Amino acid sequence: MSDHQVKFTLITPNELKDDIIDCLMKFDLISGFNLSTINGFSKEHHCFNIEEQVQGFKQLSQFDIIIAEIDKQALINELSKVTRANKLKYWVVPLNESAHLNEK
Repeated sequence: MSDHQVKFTLITPNELKDDIIDCLMKFDLISGFNLSTINGFSKEHHCFNIEEQVQGFKQLSQFDIIIAEIDKQALINELSKVTRANKLKYWVVPLNESAHLNEK
């Protein structure tokens, strides 16, 4: 195993946002994360309320987390504890480079 980093992206309903934030803030294997509000479009409207069905999308939270690949499963295990058995979408992509601009 290497210390290669990956970008772990998790999509959650907004009602789980605070619980996910609390979980990530306590998780020692990451230094931080990004959170965005996104509009999720799906052909499976059975999960949408009436307003969302009319609009055609559902507002969701997207968490982007940079983590060592070796620690990814620990993150998944920790997040699973707070997601209340919801079937949540995530994906992982290799991270080729990560740095701060103008860092001296």
